[in-house]
Amino acid sequence: MAASKLDDSFREELKAIEQWFAVLSDPERTSALYALLKHTTPVQVRFFITVLQQMAAKDAASALPLGSVQPIGIGGVKHSSTPAPVKGVLSCV
Repeated sequence: MAASKLDDSFREELKAIEQWFAVLSDPERTSALYALLKHTTPVQVRFFITVLQQMAAKDAASALPLGSVQPIGIGGVKHSSTPAPVKGVLSCV
C-alpha cells in the first residue's frame, strides 16, 4: 500500500475525533469501533488484523520477562519489525 499524504483539514478532523474518543468509556469505545469496523473493506480488515495481532503480541511480551518472547508472524514466520505496508499507513496519521 502506498503511503498517502493527509491534508491539513483531515489531520484536524482526525485530531478532534481522537480527542472525542479519549473521553469515552470502554463500552462506548467498543461500540464506536464496532460501528466503524462494520463499514470496512476486506483490505482494511486484513490491515486491522495485522495491527491488532502486533498490538496483542506487544502486550503479551510486556507481561513477560524481557527476552522471553520471540515475535511470530502469520503462519509461524518470525518477524522483527512492523511490515512496510503497516509502517507506511501509520506514518501518515
